[in-house]
Amino acid sequence: MVGIAAIALTGFALAPYVAVYQIQQAAEAQDADALEEHIDFPRIREDLKEQINLSIMAKAKTELKDNPFGGLAMAMASGIADRVISSFVTPSGLIELMKGEKPDKPIARGSGLGGSVARSDKKPFESANMHYDGFSKFVIEVPGKNGGAPSQFILRRDLITWRLTGVKIQF
Repeated sequence: MVGIAAIALTGFALAPYVAVYQIQQAAEAQDADALEEHIDFPRIREDLKEQINLSIMAKAKTELKDNPFGGLAMAMASGIADRVISSFVTPSGLIELMKGEKPDKPIARGSGLGGSVARSDKKPFESANMHYDGFSKFVIEVPGKNGGAPSQFILRRDLITWRLTGVKIQF
């Protein structure tokens, strides 16, 4: 009985690592359908939109405080943020982030992944630090290219499965 409980507990503890492995395999195979199973794209888009908008507002407070057109500039910046997020929160855009890259080049139509061209020979989550941050949250920290700011990928548990639900990047 104790052995069965130990095996179950070990399997439970290893579950996010299995999810990370499955995401890596799907990313390396550039299998958009498999990535969709493990990544909550709408939730990541909302998360990044909020991060960008907070960053824009923080910069606008200092840079546009005396500008009478500051409000208009902030509204336009928010619209631009929506388009930027839509263009790089794609399977290939996230694959680049998983490699420590920042997506910025459009991909040719008909490639199946959309978004950006993968430019690195690095594997997804290579050299990443992974750890639990609570019972239902698992964090993968990927170092940025050439010592740049790291990106964080947040997996959350939903009953017994783990999905990528958030990405934190430095703007």
